[in-house]
Amino acid sequence: CKEIKQKKCKKIINLQPSFTKVIKNFKSSAYGEIFSVGLTMFKDYPLTGVGIGNYQNACLNIKKYNDLMHNYTCASHPHNIYIQWLSEGGILTFLSFILFLSCLIYIIIKGNASISFKLISFVSLLILFWPIMSTGSLIKNWNGASTFYIIGICTCLARIKINLKSN
Repeated sequence: CKEIKQKKCKKIINLQPSFTKVIKNFKSSAYGEIFSVGLTMFKDYPLTGVGIGNYQNACLNIKKYNDLMHNYTCASHPHNIYIQWLSEGGILTFLSFILFLSCLIYIIIKGNASISFKLISFVSLLILFWPIMSTGSLIKNWNGASTFYIIGICTCLARIKINLKSN
């Protein structure tokens, strides 16, 4: 405290707004602005996107995108896996990603595992790739490594068969 040197003062810094505040004002929230920039990039470059890993570069260096950011600065990625593939890779990359997810689901369904292992695998992937949530980048950081590790575990689980017959 500047006024009283003997007194210890605390200051609470809120880094993240509450969930309800974000939902009520989504368009003007940081996530709303980041998502909006990503979708605008996709609309401008529908086939190729702005380039894999170039979301922040395009946001910082192209005035149109930078001007969309009113309450936040340009993020390193759009914080949504689906918007990331659309904005950075375009429709072809996005469709390839959807095909990849479809193949994962097919592997789980057709695996010879017991139904409980298949269910665990399917629900894990559903949670991991739920489309309407904020996510980390699959390309730039540790989140991609942990995501692909979980995918590997899920595909292995889909092949485990336990024989419960007794002799």
